[in-house]
Amino acid sequence: MPDIQLEFTDISNALVTPFTPHGLPQNKSDVPVDMALSGTVRSVDESLGLPQVQFSAEGAGNLRKVDLSGKVGLLKGATILAVEGSFVPETLDGEFDVVIPTILFTDGGVQPTTFSPALSEVKVENGTFSGHAEIKLEKGKPDGHGYINVDITDAIISDLPISGLAGRFFFQGVTAPTLPPGQSLKVKALDAGVPITDIELLFGAFLEQEQPVIDLRGAGLMITGGQISLRPDVFQILAKKQNIEIQVDKLDVKELFALIGRDDLSGTGRLSGQIPITIEDDHVVIKAGHLATEGPGVLQIRSQAIANALASGGEQVELLIKALQNFDYTELSLDIDKPLNGAAQVRLGISGANKDVLDGHPFRLNINLETRIEPLLDVLLKGQQISQGLISGFMKNR
Repeated sequence: MPDIQLEFTDISNALVTPFTPHGLPQNKSDVPVDMALSGTVRSVDESLGLPQVQFSAEGAGNLRKVDLSGKVGLLKGATILAVEGSFVPETLDGEFDVVIPTILFTDGGVQPTTFSPALSEVKVENGTFSGHAEIKLEKGKPDGHGYINVDITDAIISDLPISGLAGRFFFQGVTAPTLPPGQSLKVKALDAGVPITDIELLFGAFLEQEQPVIDLRGAGLMITGGQISLRPDVFQILAKKQNIEIQVDKLDVKELFALIGRDDLSGTGRLSGQIPITIEDDHVVIKAGHLATEGPGVLQIRSQAIANALASGGEQVELLIKALQNFDYTELSLDIDKPLNGAAQVRLGISGANKDVLDGHPFRLNINLETRIEPLLDVLLKGQQISQGLISGFMKNR
C-alpha cells in the first residue's frame, strides 16, 4: 500500500499514569494501561479524496495484553467503522474484529462519493452498505479477511438508471488484498434506452505487476427475450485494448429488429451466435459477428427503402418485393461488422419462399440494412468506462 500522510487535529487524550506511591510493578508486563483518545483526521493529499473523519479509542489492560475498542465516523455523524480487539505490546501481536455498520445511502444524504471521488458518477436514491473483517497482527504484520455487502434499490450510474443492485464481495489480505473468484454482482434492471434485465457477474481480481487483473468466471444479461453472455477470460481491466467475445443465445427476431431501429421488419424465430468485439480507447470494433436462427420461421419486410432499392430490377424483382412481405424462411442470419472509425454494417441473409408468389419459388437474398446499432455499442462502451473508472480510483487510493 502507498504511504499516506495524515493530519490529526482536535486531539483529546486521557492517560492514567502507572506511577503510584509504591512505584512501578516489579514485573514490567504488569504495568497498567488505561487510556482514551479522540480527534479528527484527514489526508494531507487532497487528491486522494479521502473523507475527513472523527475517531475515538479506548484501551485498558497491561503490557501483557491491552483490550481495545474504537470508532471512526464521518463529520456528519454516521459511524463508518467500529473496532474491538486485543493487542500484546511486548510481541506486537493482536486480533481485531472490524465492523462496517449498515450505512444508509439516501437522496440528499450520504452518497458513495462521500468516501471516494472515484464514485462521483454513482448517485444512490436508496441503498445500504455494510461489511465485516477479522484482522490479525503477528509481530506487527497485519493479515486478515472480510466481506462487503452492497444493496441498492435505485441508483444512477453514469447517467444510466439501475434498480435492484446486489453486490457480495469478500477479500483476503490487508496490505495487498485480493478478491478470490466468487465475487458476485447482480442488477435486476438497467435502463440504457433498451430493456436490459437480470445482469449477473461472477469474478475474481488480483494484482499482477501492479496492474489489476480480472478473472471473469461468468457474465450475462437478458435482452429482447434472450441472453447475452461473455466468454470466461482473464484480462487486465485497465489495458487500452480489450478483446471480448459476446455469446448470443435465442434473441427474439421481432424484438431485435425493433431494438436496432427497423420497425419495418418483423418476424418469428430466435437468433444465436457470437460477436467478437475489440474495445480500444473510446472505439468499438466488430469483426465477423454472426447470428443465425436455429430453424425456419416467417419474415415480414415492409420497408419502402428496400423496395426502392430493388424497384429498378423489373417484374421479377417486384414479385420478390411482394414475396418478402410474408416470407417463409428456412435460413435467416445477420452478419455484423464495424471498422475502427466507421459505421456498423449489418447484412441480412435469408433463404426461403412465399407460397403465394411464383408458386413458392425459392429465393436466396442478402440485404444491407441501415440500423441504429451504435446506441447498443455505446452501452457496452459505457460499461467498460465505468469499470475502468472504478478500478482506476481504487488503484489510486489503495
